[in-house]
Amino acid sequence: MKRIIAIFLAVVMICPVVAFSVFADENDAVENKCELLKAWGVVDSGIEFEPEELVDPGAAMDMLGEISPNAISFGGDSVSTDDMIMALVDILGYEPIIRSSGGGRAAYMQQAAKLGITSGASSSSALTWGNAVILVYNTLNAKAIRDCFNGDYVVSDKIYLEDVMHIYKGNGLIYASGEIALSKAYSMREGYVRIDDTVFYSEGLYTDELIGCSVTYYYKDYNDGDIPTLLYAQMKKNDKVLIIDAEDIISYASKKYTYELNGKTKTASFNADAYVIYNYRPASEYTDAMMKPTSGTVMLNDSDGDGKYDVVNVVSYRYLAVSNIDKIVKRIYDKNDTSNVIEYDDDTVFKRMDGTLASVDDIAKGNIVSVTECADFRTITISDDSISGTVKAVIERDGTWVQINDNEIKFDSSFQDAMPKAGDNVTVYLNHKSQIVFFETETEKCSFGYITKVWEGEDDDRVYIKCYDVQTEDIVTYKLAQKVKLDGIQYKKNSAILNVLTNSGKTIYQLMAFRINGEKEISYLDTSYNSRNDMTKEPGTEETKDSLHITYSSYAEGALAQLHVKEHNGYYMLAGKAVLQNNKSILLKVPEDEMIVTASKKDFEVVSNLYSELENDKLSDKIELYSISNDSMISDVGIMFEAPGLGVSGGNYVGIVADTSIAINDDNDIVRRITIYHDGKRKFLDSDEDEKFPTEDGTEMCVLQKGDVIRVNSSAIDKGEIESAQVIARVIDGKPVYTGNTERKQSLALTALGDYSAERSSIMAEVVDMDGLLMRIKPIQTGEGQNLDEYIAHTWEKPVYICDTNARDMVSLGAHSDIITRKDAGDFCSKLLICNSWSIPYCTVIYK
Repeated sequence: MKRIIAIFLAVVMICPVVAFSVFADENDAVENKCELLKAWGVVDSGIEFEPEELVDPGAAMDMLGEISPNAISFGGDSVSTDDMIMALVDILGYEPIIRSSGGGRAAYMQQAAKLGITSGASSSSALTWGNAVILVYNTLNAKAIRDCFNGDYVVSDKIYLEDVMHIYKGNGLIYASGEIALSKAYSMREGYVRIDDTVFYSEGLYTDELIGCSVTYYYKDYNDGDIPTLLYAQMKKNDKVLIIDAEDIISYASKKYTYELNGKTKTASFNADAYVIYNYRPASEYTDAMMKPTSGTVMLNDSDGDGKYDVVNVVSYRYLAVSNIDKIVKRIYDKNDTSNVIEYDDDTVFKRMDGTLASVDDIAKGNIVSVTECADFRTITISDDSISGTVKAVIERDGTWVQINDNEIKFDSSFQDAMPKAGDNVTVYLNHKSQIVFFETETEKCSFGYITKVWEGEDDDRVYIKCYDVQTEDIVTYKLAQKVKLDGIQYKKNSAILNVLTNSGKTIYQLMAFRINGEKEISYLDTSYNSRNDMTKEPGTEETKDSLHITYSSYAEGALAQLHVKEHNGYYMLAGKAVLQNNKSILLKVPEDEMIVTASKKDFEVVSNLYSELENDKLSDKIELYSISNDSMISDVGIMFEAPGLGVSGGNYVGIVADTSIAINDDNDIVRRITIYHDGKRKFLDSDEDEKFPTEDGTEMCVLQKGDVIRVNSSAIDKGEIESAQVIARVIDGKPVYTGNTERKQSLALTALGDYSAERSSIMAEVVDMDGLLMRIKPIQTGEGQNLDEYIAHTWEKPVYICDTNARDMVSLGAHSDIITRKDAGDFCSKLLICNSWSIPYCTVIYK
């Protein structure tokens, strides 16, 4: 799918897909022919068209397979242009004619030239994508032999595209696209388009912007009475349409535009009763501000040819540099402007730069999103383009341009901030029009990492830092530059650096802000100038209040569970003490200190849904918030420290096995160390190395393993030692298996319902629906017995665990929002295990 490079906007389509090209003649360029082949379903819509690239045999066969029912294969590892031509001549049915004249490659080439198949193709011997597109396009516009008897043949009166593929070309005026229409009489249902007097099915084709425009279009019609399907539409070039770029608009007032064209001032007015479309939706009322976008386009159209503009189509963009995406509350946050937030919903249209449909999952931190909004409807176009380098010049030429390395890039007309200067090392971020909407200088680009190890190299006498890099979300080792600025001081000696980053030779596990130079070495490193014990400490003479510092620590406030977490106007307020700013901040979960040495990247987690984590997390013990700004109420990074595992002190527990290993206990005995999650906390239990425990129904003895849900009685004397245990559920061959008594299923269901007469029990179920914390479930049959209907189970605020049989780590702590995402019952739905004791739920386990 190509990017729209005309001054009008890119638009959305679904397979078969082609972006609308504005004023483009399909015969002018091979790129336009490729777009048509995509629309006709001959070329895969996901292919990025590179004319000089070679076509492999598989791709060539796929193309021909879409236009001919006959199997055509190419031998070897490559396809020649002549091979493709001969195959296309055969598809058109001319092989008998060629054979009767003696055959041979020369005869094929001569026939292909007569049919116009080779018109415009190059003489390349190996088949390129450019030649393949031209040859196939020409073939589809040629006439095929319909019948051939005894040397006599009949040529079809239709081109192959129409005769065989039932795809036709038309010209007309678009009167309606769904509910958007030139008049209410023409209004259609969503997914339908009216061109002149014909209605087309257009699901997946975005035509809202072409209301009132004369178009050339293609559609598929089997003439069987069904509504034809619109495949492609392109605006005709004529004097009836005027498109003005936002940056060329000088003023707007009283339905009159004053704009600049080729250095001259022009004016254009539209009718008082003109049909106005604003950001793809009809606008019965509009303001002067709406009609004069800072970035976008205005299209004026004379749809009836009376010399007056009667359709006005305004597209106005705003841009965000994405810092965070909160998929629970459905918001996208800007890293530069705290007030610039997008709220999206199920009707929001997401697009990539090439016009293909996307989703919110395709947006990543650091992307630029171009947003159009009208009432409750939004389109969001995602750009991941950026360029880094040194600014060589800032050029004023039809707007502001910068030269970075060998590239000249234009600033979008909406950009209002200070421009970079020549000599600055920058990264510029581009919108869907490949124009700059945001840039960072090297001094502003600051990364965050959590230090796990610091040491002096043996071979090169340099200092190395191993850290969890928040940007790459991986464990990374960096070398420090020979001259490094550490906490505001320039260091050259390794011993001085190690004195700051270690304590008695041991690494200080801590957060750092850092920047790397062109050699990928850390040249700037900033650790916190204060601590949880002295948060009022001021920076020394070598640092400023813009240095990294702690703004809040729950160590002084008590456990995280006691914090009051509240969302207010996009901020997360913790115990009324500080604000974690969610459209800018990062929240990082780190393992306990004892686990740091052996920690891998799976032991860390960068959290995007901050509120959900702070509200539901039970494994984290403390939290600290950090800032690199002198605004102490705004935090850039939050660290959630994982709580140390607890030895079970005795009693009955229901939990899920997270890990098993062989260990040595305090008495130097070899034991099986079992890690379980109980009540949202990690706990350690010990048993004999080869000890087995019964299933709940007593029919089997088994060694505990990851994913098992168990009911444990542990010793109060020998802390953490299992006296007895029952296995409630297991994972066998990737599937959860409930091990309870079949005869007790009725009481199990009643327990889930809240029957206080039932004994402790468990139930496996599928989620049917959720209403707050009430869960409508359908128990799963585990054998012969009564047919159980749907019941209501109250999960309260008990922990939710996720047992992912496909994941390496397999068991993790979830939240009640995870239950909601698995609410659809059926063969592919995740299974739940609700563990109860006297009708009080212990926990819910989701088996994925």
